[in-house]
Amino acid sequence: MADQLPTEEEFKRTITKVVTAIRAKGPNASLDSYEGDEYFVSGWVDANTSSEKAIVEVQEPLALFLMLRIFGLEYILADKHATAGLKKRLLENNRLVRQGLVKYVAQTKPRGKPGPRPTSGTYKSDTAVEMRSLGRTLGQIAKEIYGDSKQRNKAAALLTLAKKKQAKT
Repeated sequence: MADQLPTEEEFKRTITKVVTAIRAKGPNASLDSYEGDEYFVSGWVDANTSSEKAIVEVQEPLALFLMLRIFGLEYILADKHATAGLKKRLLENNRLVRQGLVKYVAQTKPRGKPGPRPTSGTYKSDTAVEMRSLGRTLGQIAKEIYGDSKQRNKAAALLTLAKKKQAKT
């Protein structure tokens, strides 16, 4: 069946082929500098593999799955044969390719730091607390920080944030 899981030997052979295809491009196998439409196929061809055989191997479900997991969809779309294989496998409702796409989409981006440092030297919440202690209203604080006095809710949120921050310390 076309939807069967590959054997361990097939899995290792395909991993080797996928990695070799990228290594053939050199250490900077970036899509930015690549021009052409056979990103994987051109690296797949070697002394033992003709271009016709390489095209067939690039379109195999396991190869597509590994390319999705290792490199991502944008690399598959840079190769017209891999793109055609992906389309064909999706129309066949291939489980392995669907799994690869689901995992690709579900990848989470790494979280950065909680927020940017203030450019003016003080945080908005600190400015709001200082202005409040001077007797300013929420509208005046909002006008100073956001340029619009209708942003009172944001100014109130800044004061609440400052209170929570102060309670923690």
